[in-house]
Amino acid sequence: KLREMVGDGTKEGDWVALDALAHRFKGSSCNMGALNVTACLVKLRDLGKGKDLEGSREMVEKADEAVVELRPALEAFVAKK
Repeated sequence: KLREMVGDGTKEGDWVALDALAHRFKGSSCNMGALNVTACLVKLRDLGKGKDLEGSREMVEKADEAVVELRPALEAFVAKK
């Protein structure tokens, strides 16, 4: 979803929607303790407010990488339940 929004992020409404989506995901990642993901999303919101499309794309990539790195730990946690 973030990738789609950044791809179309040249319209004002899309930037607003990107910010709202990043804000929700930031809150969720922070609540889980996924601080690398949270940091990426904080930066993404800043870049989006500045309408920096290229920077936003790069930050989405970094957020994706942080989620991929987090996934094994999440899967191990869920498996213990």
